[in-house]
Amino acid sequence: MINLSKVLTSKEAQKFKPLNKFKLYTNSLTEYEQYRFIDGWIENGGYIESKYNPDFGGDPYCCVWLYEDVIEVKGHTPEKWGASWWEKCRPEALTAALIDEKKVWEKRHILKIKSLSEDLHTVSKAVQVFGVNAKFPVYIENKTGSIFSWATPDKPTVHLSGAIPIGYYTTLSGSELTNSLKKELLACQEDAFTPNRDFSLWNEYEKMMNKKKS
Repeated sequence: MINLSKVLTSKEAQKFKPLNKFKLYTNSLTEYEQYRFIDGWIENGGYIESKYNPDFGGDPYCCVWLYEDVIEVKGHTPEKWGASWWEKCRPEALTAALIDEKKVWEKRHILKIKSLSEDLHTVSKAVQVFGVNAKFPVYIENKTGSIFSWATPDKPTVHLSGAIPIGYYTTLSGSELTNSLKKELLACQEDAFTPNRDFSLWNEYEKMMNKKKS
């Protein structure tokens, strides 16, 4: 009979199939088993940092072999171990994810304000040239109602490239275009990170917080 106080290798754990939680040597996982471990982590709702933060450079929670030599998990397969480890890490990982995504949001927010400010400055210069009543071709994004792109009146239409949101073409006078961009800039400047809107794992986080309160 296996001694469950003993730390098992991946091979031993799959052979003996412990019924309860056991200690596992993480460095005994083969590369293929590591992939399966991560699959189990994800299937159970686990968070992958690089998916939401391209600049993430730390050790991902799901790659436990990078920061823990021995962990306590349950199950008979690498997938079950990954799922089990997410359950263990969930509170810490969700809190870290919230902080991480807030930083990413704020960085993008600063860039958005800068972009809108530059756009407004360019529009103001164009309106001085063509006049406040001149018709400027624009492309409006359906989802937000914001101006996705615009062109000067001497252009037949707006030039679009890259990922284009669903929207429609129309024209705005110079004054309407300027006022619209001013409103967008003001709204952006007044905006702030809102967890229940901007945090990708808000539902999981809310469940965790409600459980703590009860």
